[in-house]
Parts: sequence; C-alpha cells; structure tokens
Amino acid sequence: MKKGIVYKGDGTFDYCGWPTIARIDDNTLAVAYSGNRLRHVCTFGRTMVCYSYDEGKTWSKPFAVIDTKFDDRDGGIVANGNQVIVSSFNNNYAFQLQDIEWQFKCHGRNEKTENEAKMIRLYIEMNKDADESDVGSSIAISEDGGKTYPTRVIVPITSPHGPKVLADGSYVWVGRSFAIAERDRDPNREYNFLDEGIYVIFSKDGYSWSEPKRLPDIDEPDVKLLCEPDVIQLKNGELLVHIRVHKSTPGAYHLYQTVSSNGMTEWSTPEDLHILASPPHLMRHSSGKLICSVARRDKPIAEQILLSDDEGKTWDGPYDINTDAPNGDMGYPSTVELKDGSLMTVYYQNDPVKQKNYVEYVIWSLDELKK
Repeated sequence: MKKGIVYKGDGTFDYCGWPTIARIDDNTLAVAYSGNRLRHVCTFGRTMVCYSYDEGKTWSKPFAVIDTKFDDRDGGIVANGNQVIVSSFNNNYAFQLQDIEWQFKCHGRNEKTENEAKMIRLYIEMNKDADESDVGSSIAISEDGGKTYPTRVIVPITSPHGPKVLADGSYVWVGRSFAIAERDRDPNREYNFLDEGIYVIFSKDGYSWSEPKRLPDIDEPDVKLLCEPDVIQLKNGELLVHIRVHKSTPGAYHLYQTVSSNGMTEWSTPEDLHILASPPHLMRHSSGKLICSVARRDKPIAEQILLSDDEGKTWDGPYDINTDAPNGDMGYPSTVELKDGSLMTVYYQNDPVKQKNYVEYVIWSLDELKK
C-alpha cells in the first residue's frame, strides 16, 4: 500500500477534515473537504476542492467552493458528466459561541484558546447581521466540469459524502435532517425543519429535489442517534444504505444497513452489521464488488474496508488499510477506483505535534486485503 498527502498546511487556518474523493472525468480526480479552519468547530471554515490530473501523484492548490459567513463543514462531491455537485452544511453563530465554552472546558484557558476565542467573537460581531437563512445544508453546482461553481442550493438533509448518481443519470441523496438545536435558535425566527431522522430525496437535474421521505427508525432502547448515512444503487435498481448509529453501549459508532424495495419506495428495518466503525462511504468496483469505507475511531484505530460479492447481503471484513492515526480525530474515508483497477481512499487524520488535521490518501488493491 502507498500513502500520500492531498493537503497538509502549517498555517493558523490549516486544520481540515471530512473529505470525499470522486472522479470527474478520465483524467481528473477531485477531493472536497472542509478547510481554512482553526479547529473542529470554526466559524472560518470553508468547503474546499482540489484536483489531480495524474491519478493522485500531485494535487492542485485548493480553492473555496462554498464560503458562507458561517462554518462550512464536510465536503461531499459527485460528478455526472459536466455537472459536478459539492455538498456541505453549516451552523449559526449561537452554535459557535457555545463551542468556545466547550473548548475552554476541554483544553483550559491558555494563550492559544483565548486568542482563538477573541478571533471568533470579533468575526461574529463584525458579521452579526449575517442572514441566518444562509444556515443549513447546501450544494454548489458546476456545469463546466468543476471549473466554476456559480449556483448554491439549500437542501433539507445532510450527509458527509453528499448525493449519488443513479443508473438513469438522476440523483439520490440519503441524509439526516438538518436542524438547529433549540438552545441555538433565534427566538424571533420561525423554523421549518424536518423531524429528526434519516430521509431520502431525489433530483433529475441537481437543482430541484423531491419531498423528503423518511426511512424507518431503529426500535432498540440503547439507540441514541442515527446520522451520516451513505447510499448506493444495486444491480436490481434498488438502493442500499449504511447508517452511522450511536448507542449507549460501548463502541460509539455502529454500522446499520437498510435496503429499498418496490422501486425505491419501501425500506427494510435497519439491521446491525456488528461493525464498530463509521461513517460509511459506498462505491462499486469494476469487478462488481461493493466497497464500504469506514473508520474505527476507538482503539484499535483504523481506516477500514468492507467488501460484498452478493449486493450487500453479506459483508467481508473489516480490513485495515491505515492504522497509523495517532488518535481518534480521524476518518471519514471515501474511495475511488483508479485507472489500473487499484483503489484510492482519502481520509483525514491528526498531526498532534502541529495540532492540525490534514487530508491523506492510501492506494491499495483488492488482492492486498486478503494477505
């Protein structure tokens, strides 16, 4: 296996994470991620994109695709001919101010945390009249193969890796409902959020999306949260979804699976795959295998791969493809096939010396997983 760096910076605003990789065309790979950050929650965050024209050997300088006055988080990306969609979400200033107190609680009051808090508070004061209708989940749309992204559309759900392309060229997106916590809501505003849950939406053009349909919940007493799903279309035309599930039992991130039927209109009750890793990214290799990329964020920490030869009825693995992350601030892997049939998985992890996160990749093959 071979590793490399997509982006790693030394500056104050070079904390980055939550990447997605996609192939734009035969000669272009793209990675979207959230960068320009001080830390995990940061009002300066932007959703960035960079490109490789040599199968990942070198990467272009990143540029901002979604840059609101709020914290633009995650970076999903999908290509559909010349149309490229980048997805993200953000939170309002009340959420940012809550996080300042959390940072003091976790890391104490020192010169670094005090200076960061001053910067954030000053920025928020300067932008206190920012329009909160800009807060939420959104996509930026390019019609020129990813050269420019002039259009941004607000959507009601969010997921780390964004929508997927169906066999007929339309889009499907499975995500968690976006909402602002009650404590952070402006008492003078009306909010029209979906109920908590996992939803599916469809689009023929990327601009207008269907009414969200809620997927089944999990009726288990220790299940606390469903979030960060990903979806793939099966050979029979139906959809398979993996969901990150939080439980009160040990092992924070559990992986559950649900499958559609009756023309993507009905869904099975999500089943526990007994994998303590998340969030998922699903793709199909040219061999026909389904590949699910996940991260185990408690020990033993690893980026991992699951394989299925039977359209998700059973999964082999997990197989470790990276085990050198120094701590659990890592993950969100996604995978793309290279021209030679090998796989490139991108993810983020932490440099504890520089106290920054960066985006890394590993190139691997299906044969290597069995060794």
